[in-house]
Amino acid sequence: MDQAVKYHNVRRLILAVGVFAGVILLGTGNASAIATGKVLASGDEWVLSDAAYSGNNGSTTAFANNIVGYVGGTRYLIAANDWQNIAYGSGFQSQLASLGVTTTDNPSFTFSLASLAQFDAVFLAGTNGSGTANASLLNQYVQSSGSVFVCLGTGEMGGAPGEAAAWNPFLETWGLTAGSAEYFGAGNVPLVPSGHPLQVNVAAITWSAGQEISVLDPNATVFTGQFGGAIGNRGILGVANVPEPSTLALLVAGAISLLFCARRWRMRAA
Repeated sequence: MDQAVKYHNVRRLILAVGVFAGVILLGTGNASAIATGKVLASGDEWVLSDAAYSGNNGSTTAFANNIVGYVGGTRYLIAANDWQNIAYGSGFQSQLASLGVTTTDNPSFTFSLASLAQFDAVFLAGTNGSGTANASLLNQYVQSSGSVFVCLGTGEMGGAPGEAAAWNPFLETWGLTAGSAEYFGAGNVPLVPSGHPLQVNVAAITWSAGQEISVLDPNATVFTGQFGGAIGNRGILGVANVPEPSTLALLVAGAISLLFCARRWRMRAA
């Protein structure tokens, strides 16, 4: 094969790698979604409440254990200001302490990237952290390896439609979306089994009145609750697909290798 043709083929291969990298970077709808942070969204704020620990202790304890294992880190912020003060109760915070996690419970927390950077994960419910301006801030936090857990279904901001509008600017960046219709559960809702690490030993999720979580990115995960009756099966917890930095590192290493090969072919062709 002519050397110039070979060089041309290598250039085409490099272009293909670039396109492939772009697909991965845009997989969640945002090219900045390269991070180690995690994004989780629950359609109701009862999933880690004290009611969940008292009425669904085994699954709730397992779920909290799984969250710590999945999110990692030892410094968590709880900045929930839901008016019923249900989300992330004392049982959850006590369990975090037993797992070596230090929690800061600050419902009036003032958001900035510098203040968020003190924590490995932030747990939100209510108005705190919601809205378009905070979405940009939380996106930067996730990009810098922070994790975010959001509980909707608090009944604030005009109910389910208002909460969906307030939180979707952030969630949709990472391939998740909240529905605008509220529906009621009957205490502990059985889950459709999945192989996700967050669902290990979690048979049911405690639910009162919340909204559906679904995925925009096919690589994201949604846990499905079996409500039965007219409600049927609904997505109640979404886990975003946030690519690891190693993915990008492999792509960069491959591109560098191809560029080196292209340079050699060009020198030979010359």
